[in-house]
Amino acid sequence: MNDLKYYVDILNCPTAADNDSNITKYKIPPFKIQQSSTNKGKYVVATDDIPIGVVMHAEKPIVCLQALENKQDVMVCLCCKKHVGTIEQQMDLLAKRVSRQDFITLCNDSSDINNVTIPCKYNCGEIYCSTKCMNNDLRINGHLYQCTGPIDDTDHPLFRFKIHAMQTNEIFLLAFQVFSQIIQKFKNQMIQNKINNGTENINACVDVAKSPFKRFHANPWWEVVWPEDTSDLTEKDILASTIRELTLDSFTLLKKAVLCVEEEQNMKKRVNKTNNDNGDEIFQDVIITETIFDSLFDLEYYGRTIGMFEQNNLGVRKTSPIMKDIVRKQQEILSSCEHNKTTNVANDNYQDTEVVHPDIIKQIQTTLNEIEENGLWNEEVEDGSDNECHDDECHDHHTHTHSGTDTTVESSLTTAAAVHDTTQLNINNDDDESKGEVVGCDVATTSTNINEVVLSESTLEETVHLSITDLSAYFPPLDGTALFTIICCMNHSCNPNVEIQWHDDPKGPLVAKVTAIRPIKTGDELAFSYIDRNLSYEERQFKLRDYGFICECQKCKSDLLQLQKCKDS
Repeated sequence: MNDLKYYVDILNCPTAADNDSNITKYKIPPFKIQQSSTNKGKYVVATDDIPIGVVMHAEKPIVCLQALENKQDVMVCLCCKKHVGTIEQQMDLLAKRVSRQDFITLCNDSSDINNVTIPCKYNCGEIYCSTKCMNNDLRINGHLYQCTGPIDDTDHPLFRFKIHAMQTNEIFLLAFQVFSQIIQKFKNQMIQNKINNGTENINACVDVAKSPFKRFHANPWWEVVWPEDTSDLTEKDILASTIRELTLDSFTLLKKAVLCVEEEQNMKKRVNKTNNDNGDEIFQDVIITETIFDSLFDLEYYGRTIGMFEQNNLGVRKTSPIMKDIVRKQQEILSSCEHNKTTNVANDNYQDTEVVHPDIIKQIQTTLNEIEENGLWNEEVEDGSDNECHDDECHDHHTHTHSGTDTTVESSLTTAAAVHDTTQLNINNDDDESKGEVVGCDVATTSTNINEVVLSESTLEETVHLSITDLSAYFPPLDGTALFTIICCMNHSCNPNVEIQWHDDPKGPLVAKVTAIRPIKTGDELAFSYIDRNLSYEERQFKLRDYGFICECQKCKSDLLQLQKCKDS
């Protein structure tokens, strides 16, 4: 089967978003995935000429993890990552007028059919945008293995695994998503085999369950990780040893959690069957025993799963619906000013769409003050990048997750919310470190004191201007990391011919788009930049260490030759 068709089939999503007029509709995708004869793994080549500006492909992620701190303030469907709730409800959450649980209750009680939010049926604190998403998360993604709703013991292995991940590195939570999908697919395949031919064929089912993730380059995490700001091999070996021990601790807890949850669920099904003859058909179900678990996973596979993220993941930045609404209002005001051919000073000074109109500031000033009191969202953007913000574009970047950056998550640990509700836990990770080139959806790196904004009724000159970029620190985007079937098979180039953008439909799921940034010929490899391509040759090579290769693209060859000439002279 053609690789691309295989990917589309297993994802059950189109290669282009049908409702996006910006995506060129191809009957056959204009590219294919090929296996390299060298050790660089899969790569993507064009099968047709592709003009500049064409959006040739769009896809949803296989797995996606929302950053833990971001989870407190940005409410999205656990399955499809669509923003949920109204603009007003989202502002209330950011201003801390309501808690996350209050937000879920308010949305669940809403009579607005366009604002449906469904809590997990087991009350673990996760939410969905529809019953379909909730069922898909249970039946396809194996959410029940990660769900703490049915658990009332904080010493339960699942709790201990999640707390360990939050205290060390949240990348373990993403690896658990992959394992949960594999387990669920394995069980579904085993049941299907029994129905079709009465046999199990465990090895064949294992291969099918793991197949979506076999396409990616994946070295063990401890082999690809590098210390920050140094290339010292001794320090790398020390870090590798520490990472391996950390991974072993996590894997041990994960295995206990899966087997414990499996035993508990099997016991509940047996009770249901005893009390109700129309209950679950448990004799058709597949029980994950320790033997079956060991046939699916071991420490090496766990390490390679995390290494797969290290080498392939894409950082996620999906613009807040609040920001989209502000931009929409801004455009309406500017259009009205242009239509009326106004000549007054205030309107003339607001022809720059980056400056927020005072009327909009007045509407949201109270909310801005309250958000600032609770702290703004900040992310460092690499210098030298194209920081221009576009409505539906975002950062082109891979993300890495080392152990060593301290941050804090504040909330309460309850049995209703496991992943994100812990009290003053230190999380050591580097998920905020952008390893990719900025192509849009920039976020502010400096805070604007909204209390210093004086909105004068008389003259515009007395008003302190706030830009759209300033406001993005108050209304953060969806922030996380994800693995994509096609996009994450694309290699790096410091002189790329495509870039990755986000389809920022506030009412739609998370979708990444591939856009040609220069004309592409048939047979050309499709590549985007994992890092800021405006860095110097040495800086680029240093940042690419974690991917396990030395870039030899045309730009790097040219830069290296120039460096050698300079040294010789």
